[in-house]
Amino acid sequence: MTVNIEWLINQNVIKGIRLLAGEKGKKNEITAVNVMDNPDTVRWIRKGELLLSTGYFLEMDPLEQEYLIPQLSKRGCAGLGIKMKRYLEELPEIMRRQAEELGFPILELPYDHNFSEINDLVYRSIFEKEREHTAYAANLYREITDALTTEHSLEQIIQALQRHLNNPVFLTGTGFQMLAYDCPDSVYPIFQMLILHQEDFSAFSAKETELLLHEYEQRKFHIKTKTLQDGEHSYECQIFPVTDNGMLLGFLCVLELNGRMSRDDYRIVEDLQGIISLELLRSSLRGLSQKYIKNNFVQVLLGQVSSLSE
Repeated sequence: MTVNIEWLINQNVIKGIRLLAGEKGKKNEITAVNVMDNPDTVRWIRKGELLLSTGYFLEMDPLEQEYLIPQLSKRGCAGLGIKMKRYLEELPEIMRRQAEELGFPILELPYDHNFSEINDLVYRSIFEKEREHTAYAANLYREITDALTTEHSLEQIIQALQRHLNNPVFLTGTGFQMLAYDCPDSVYPIFQMLILHQEDFSAFSAKETELLLHEYEQRKFHIKTKTLQDGEHSYECQIFPVTDNGMLLGFLCVLELNGRMSRDDYRIVEDLQGIISLELLRSSLRGLSQKYIKNNFVQVLLGQVSSLSE
């Protein structure tokens, strides 16, 4: 369960919460609740907060109506819930238009429920989600720990992470050459078209790879969001560098085809980066060892052939 705007609209505890504008923002995650009846509140809004208001300060102030939505969107506010029919009979057109353009959700709150009920509902659900996440994360870490004892540990780690995120996950080398991937069956055709179409097994085109590596060299980003285009549709790919003591080993990537990653998802990926870096080092050492044995074996054979000919 993700506590987001869509969940709030569809839950059955407080009925009558309705989306007025900003359809594209329905997946915005709610991390906290704040109450606003003073325009100065905007400066203290934190990312992920759901803002509740009676609309009092908006009733007779066209400038405030025009100012509010862009500012809330800029600050990463999850959405705005307004108790309509008290001070605002209908949503001002300028606010509706801005919400649609910015993908910022505006909700109509039921008149017969007070803000504390919505506040309690959201925080109870966030607490329950955290408890579920803790149990699920423990199972995931156990599965990954078991994978570390197998020969194909990297592939099994990627598979486990994909099942948890329900999004395509792929691991690349330092030049974005594909090392391992796993993808839900439901979105495999899109993943194949966006990522698996390169002839040289690279995740991205040569030009995209060059730009990404240049950006990493310049600012050593901890995460990079790359937008991929499929006709009229666009999808975001989250790119996490995998490093060991400052040395780049590869990139762990999550393509958000089934929904955005949550804060908990980011936390899990960050926890796994250290494990994946160790596995990449182990894999590299195994490869060097096998290459050394193979070269020496060939040299022995050549030596034997040479001695026989003599």
